[in-house]
Amino acid sequence: MGSDVGMLIARTDPDAVKHAGITYFAIEMDQPGIEVRPLRQITGEAHFAEVFLTDARVSAENIIGGLNNGWNVARTTLANERVGLGGGGSLGFPLSAPGGRRSAEQLEQTVGEFVESVKRAATGGRVPAMMMVRNGEALAKMAKKMGRDQDASVRQGIARVHALTSLNRWNTLRAKAAVEAGGRPGPEASLGKLMVSRITRMSRDVGMEIAGPSGMLAGEDGPLNGALALQFLGAPAPSIYGGSDEVQHNIIGERVLGLPREPDASKSVPFRQLKTGTQK
Repeated sequence: MGSDVGMLIARTDPDAVKHAGITYFAIEMDQPGIEVRPLRQITGEAHFAEVFLTDARVSAENIIGGLNNGWNVARTTLANERVGLGGGGSLGFPLSAPGGRRSAEQLEQTVGEFVESVKRAATGGRVPAMMMVRNGEALAKMAKKMGRDQDASVRQGIARVHALTSLNRWNTLRAKAAVEAGGRPGPEASLGKLMVSRITRMSRDVGMEIAGPSGMLAGEDGPLNGALALQFLGAPAPSIYGGSDEVQHNIIGERVLGLPREPDASKSVPFRQLKTGTQK
C-alpha cells in the first residue's frame, strides 16, 4: 500500500483474444486519479487494498515485456510471487524493508528500530501471528510451556507440521535455484503455495488443541500475546491470496499431471465480442 510504482495490466488490443492484447505497465502511484483504499481484515489488520484509477496516466515508456505481451509477464510475476508465498511457512517470514523514495528513512534507523517499526505497522505492536506459530518448533515450545508436550495427539500434530514445513523448505529451495539458474518458477511454486495453505490450517488446529479455550483470547493475556487467536482468524487467507488453492490445483493438474484443460468456448473469441463483464 506504500509502493511508489504499481503493476498495471491493461487491455490494449480489444480485437485480440482475451489472453492476448494485454500490456503490462509500471505505473507511478503518486499521481492524481489513483486512490488506494485499505481492506480491513477479520483480524483487524489491513495487509491488502483496493485501487481505483480515474483518468490516471502511464507512459508508453513504462511498458514491460513488449506491447500486447502482458499476459506472459503477468504469469511470470505471479509465479515469482508464489515462490515467496510458498516459502513463508518454511524459510521464515520476511520483514520487507520499504523501498523507493522511502528508502532514505531506513538510513536513519538501527536494525532493531526498523524491525520494531515493521511489527508495529503490521499488527499494532504485536508480532504477526503467522510469523510466530507456523512451524513445529514454535508449537513445541508452546506445548511445553502449557504442559501439553506429553499429549500423544499434540505430539503427532507437531510432528506433522514439522514434516510438512521441512518438505516445503526443500521445495522452495528448488524453486529458487531454478530462478537463480536463469529459468522461471515452475509448478513447484504452486506446490509451495498449496503447502503453505495446508501448513497454516494445520498449525492453527494444533495450536488451538494445545491452548484449549484460552486460544480464543486475542489480547495480551492470550497465548503468544494473542497471536494464536489472530492466526485462527487469519488462517483462511493463504488459500485465497496470491492465487486461490483451486487455481493452484488447476495449474498442477494441467502442467504437471498433463490433464486436459477446462473447456472454454471463448478462448478463440476476440475480446471485443465477448458477452461478459463490461462487454454486455
